[in-house]
Amino acid sequence: MAALSPPPRHEIVWQLASACRRHADALVPLLTTHRDAAALEYRRDVLTAIALLKGVLTDSAAHDAVPSSEPGAGGLSTAVEARTRYMLARLYLEHTENGDEAAAQARRIIHLTRGISGMDALRMGAYEVQAKVQLRQCQLRMARTSVREAQKEAERLGLHGWYYHFIITQLKLLAEDAASKGRQMFTAMFSVLADTVDYARGHGHRDAQTFFLLMRAQYGLLADDARTAKQALDEAAQCLADDALDDTEQPGDLSAMTCMARPHSGTSISHARHLWLRILYGVHYGDAKSALASLQQLQDILNWWTLPRVS
Repeated sequence: MAALSPPPRHEIVWQLASACRRHADALVPLLTTHRDAAALEYRRDVLTAIALLKGVLTDSAAHDAVPSSEPGAGGLSTAVEARTRYMLARLYLEHTENGDEAAAQARRIIHLTRGISGMDALRMGAYEVQAKVQLRQCQLRMARTSVREAQKEAERLGLHGWYYHFIITQLKLLAEDAASKGRQMFTAMFSVLADTVDYARGHGHRDAQTFFLLMRAQYGLLADDARTAKQALDEAAQCLADDALDDTEQPGDLSAMTCMARPHSGTSISHARHLWLRILYGVHYGDAKSALASLQQLQDILNWWTLPRVS
């Protein structure tokens, strides 16, 4: 029986660095109650993890003649370098004040992985790190530019999950300005949400369509824009009704349900959120009858969801 080959050195180092990071994460709650002892141990773990990961990168320094995109021959493959740099970027971002180093690692990953198959997820993660650093450093405009760039690239590559992720991030960044710029920022948010709903509808992502319609309704209420909120709530109601027709496990009439037909969790949460926004809309705009009807429907959903399962 042939002996098993040991794992590559970089994988062992990754595991060690990850173990140090997990231990540092576990120490975070103790930094306030056992400050001195925990802080010393925390710092040791973070610095050790950084040193280990930097070691993976510097090991290849003596092999500059080997292209980084070619594995083996003592050099680092692009995949190994990109993942190592990503682990470093997250460490710098989440466990140090060195945002510049986190951003530098993120920029390197974006440059290194562009156009290389299988590297898209790491590049999207690097965009996220870059934007978070810029936001931490109060570079709001640069953060929004980074997020828009990432969103467009995710759309071009068909990375729908990342596309929606960066849309949500973009909305959060817009919300940072909403209090100071008022209606102008809400208008920008409504525009982004309208485009996102169209994108979700065009790709058949009904769950995402409902999610962003409800988000549009929520921001409509915040902006005291009754028309926008009402339109979004009505469109979301239609999406939820279509879901009920398409899925026999998600009937639209709660009174017709039996214990064998429990509503799907995702749709039930969206339905509950829709009804809650309907209640807020009715209360805010003086439609008590509608608010009470929605409240009763919401109570029915919550009661049904807490029924014991029947096998």
